[in-house]
Amino acid sequence: MSDNLKRICPNCHKEFIVFHQQARFCCDDCRKRYHARMNKKPSRKGTPIERDRLSANKHDLERYRKNAKKAQKELVDTTVKAREHGETYGQYVSHSQAAEEDAKMRARHARWLAEQKKGAKKT
Repeated sequence: MSDNLKRICPNCHKEFIVFHQQARFCCDDCRKRYHARMNKKPSRKGTPIERDRLSANKHDLERYRKNAKKAQKELVDTTVKAREHGETYGQYVSHSQAAEEDAKMRARHARWLAEQKKGAKKT
């Protein structure tokens, strides 16, 4: 056979006979392993800021709060409070908003009850 019908597999580095003009690998197994190796993501998880946010260590939380810009202070404080309660930012905000709405409803109900008592005393 001529030399142009033989190629070297980029995965196992063995010489193989080409049956199709676009073939790069000697077999499907080599193709899958090669692409799995090439598409492997780095082992580090997240950016340094994300790693700081995920840390529950008080020293890290204080350092994160100190290094935040003034515009981010409120967001950072809320994030720190959420971590102290063992929740994510979204969970904490959701729970705190629900608590605020509940408090407003209770206050409205208390005002309504007071008005009802005043009306009952007049009659």
